Formats: sequence, C-alpha cells, structure tokens
Amino acid sequence: MNIPLSKEDRKSWAELLYTRKNYSIDMIVSTTGHDRETIERWAIQDAWENMRLSILTCQKEQLECLYQLLGILTKKIKDSGDKATNADADLLLKYTRAIKNLQTKKSVSEVLDGFDEYIIWLQKADIDLAKQVGPTYDAFITDYMKKLERAA
Repeated sequence: MNIPLSKEDRKSWAELLYTRKNYSIDMIVSTTGHDRETIERWAIQDAWENMRLSILTCQKEQLECLYQLLGILTKKIKDSGDKATNADADLLLKYTRAIKNLQTKKSVSEVLDGFDEYIIWLQKADIDLAKQVGPTYDAFITDYMKKLERAA
C-alpha cells in the first residue's frame, strides 16, 4: 500500500521531521524522497532552524509566564484581604485553564514519538514488515498534519 504524497505534503512532512523530530537533512532526504538541495532550500526559505528552536522553548516559556501571572494574581487577592473581584476570579480561571491545556496538549512530536520507537524496533525485528507498515505511517502523518492545519 503506497499512498503518494503531494509535494506540499512532503514539504510539510520534511518540516515536521526537521523542526519536531530533529532529523538531519540526510535523514529527511532518505525519508521523504526529495533531493538534498530541495530540502536545504525549504529549510532556508522557511527558517526551519528558527522554528526548531522556538518549538523547544515555546511551551515551557508559556507555562512559566502563566505561572508567574497566576502567582501575581494570587498574591494580589491575598494582599487585598481575600476580596477577589469578578475580574480576578475570571483571570484566575483563564490562567489555570491555559496552564492545564499546555500541560495536557500533546505536540505533534509527542504523538509520533511512540510510533517512531515502534518503527525502529520493527525494522530490526522484521524489515519486510516494516517496509509494509511504512507507507501507512506516512499516510497517518499526512492525515494528522492536515487535521492540525484545519484546527488552526
């Protein structure tokens, strides 16, 4: 079962592999089937390295900021003699909801990490089966990325 991917799907997949999975250019070339020059051009044009770095810190920094804001708000409420306003309560709920969402929301890489481990294991255990499973994995990645794009 070989599901062909469009050029745009391959580009999105290559970007995911680079930014979220820390694949090297050579690994992306062998995985996606595009030539090295194309992958390098995409990486430069779309600033994949910057995205890779921002992805690594984005969620952590957002959580730290939200915790600081929550701390400031909690201190304000305590310092005012437990006289929280409706606006304070609303902010408190929003901050805690945002923290919970950031802590429980899975990134693309987290979703794919488990299956990546399985594919690596399967390649060692039964390379022929791994070759059969590979195209469905590729299709899954493409479908998953399309769902994320529609949700954004």
